[in-house]
Amino acid sequence: MQPKNTHRIIWMTLLAVLILAAALIPFHQMKSTCPMYNLTGVPCPFCKMTSAWSLFLRGNVMTGLAVNPLGVAFLLAAIGGIFYLALALIMRYEGFPITAWTKKHRWPVRIFFLLWLINWIYVIVQFNRWSL
Repeated sequence: MQPKNTHRIIWMTLLAVLILAAALIPFHQMKSTCPMYNLTGVPCPFCKMTSAWSLFLRGNVMTGLAVNPLGVAFLLAAIGGIFYLALALIMRYEGFPITAWTKKHRWPVRIFFLLWLINWIYVIVQFNRWSL
């Protein structure tokens, strides 16, 4: 088996395990394990992202979006990534040159980080609603 195929299988398996864990474990009912929140009282950009996954996968779509909107977007990207990696293995696609692409197209990266910053501000404003 070629190394790139091995990497694809590893990534596909990792994504599947993360999604399965979010579906089976009620993360939205747990206390926070976020070091930043526990030390500073300020939630990190990823706070409640796993809870958003867990809620979304249990059918609480609107609550998952309310907890961490970017978390739901990452979940959908992870599910899409599993399908893409499986298709890439079956169809023997070449690897996507992400480094070269991001150097050539800087605007998607900037938009992503702007959305991430907006999401973090949203999480900070909304964290009083949650029982972290």
